[in-house]
Amino acid sequence: MDDPSQRAPSAACLAATAFAAAAASIAVLDPARPGLPIVEANPAFATLAGCPRDQVVGRGWDLLVNPDPAAGRAREAI
Repeated sequence: MDDPSQRAPSAACLAATAFAAAAASIAVLDPARPGLPIVEANPAFATLAGCPRDQVVGRGWDLLVNPDPAAGRAREAI
């Protein structure tokens, strides 16, 4: 009988582990959506951004340039 604990990790599992453990900050953007929102970010990116990952995902690519979303809305209104 095949023991699942003895199987090698899948490539996707290894990639996810490397992404999460990377010292470099990594963010994945969605170029198909307006504003190039961040769809995934690793812990190093959240640290660089200065906010938790759940507050990073969904924000625009310019998060590091303009970390305050209210400032961006005010600029658009002017």
